Amino acid sequence: MSVRQEMYGNENRGNAGTPPHIRKYRKINNNGPGQIMVHPGLQEGQPDLPKAYSFGRKTMATDPVDIVIKAQNLNGLADKFNDAKEGKYASAMREPLGKSYQRGYNWPKQAQQVEHSFGVATGLSMNAKDVLYPN
Repeated sequence: MSVRQEMYGNENRGNAGTPPHIRKYRKINNNGPGQIMVHPGLQEGQPDLPKAYSFGRKTMATDPVDIVIKAQNLNGLADKFNDAKEGKYASAMREPLGKSYQRGYNWPKQAQQVEHSFGVATGLSMNAKDVLYPN
């Protein structure tokens, strides 16, 4: 008899294991040979839903597509308040909508000239192997 059994007299000898209602969430439940992995919510059977059931909010048949798509657009002051809230994020400052990503590089003056190019120009007749592995 262990110390735990002496402290808690109503415990039985041995471990009863994982309770069945929790076992379906454990990894050991699905690793038998040839056993198909099934989502824990579906292990006790399929839910009683009609075959044509779909999730989400149904729209009225009379709702035009442009109104359904534009439902989240904000107008007036609500748009300004939303811009102020989203403007504090780093992604909104570095990558504003409609503009390219601004990395904030501080290039030297000669790199800002239009005719500047990076790297060393190679001759037209040079072999790629000679450029990569010079003697």
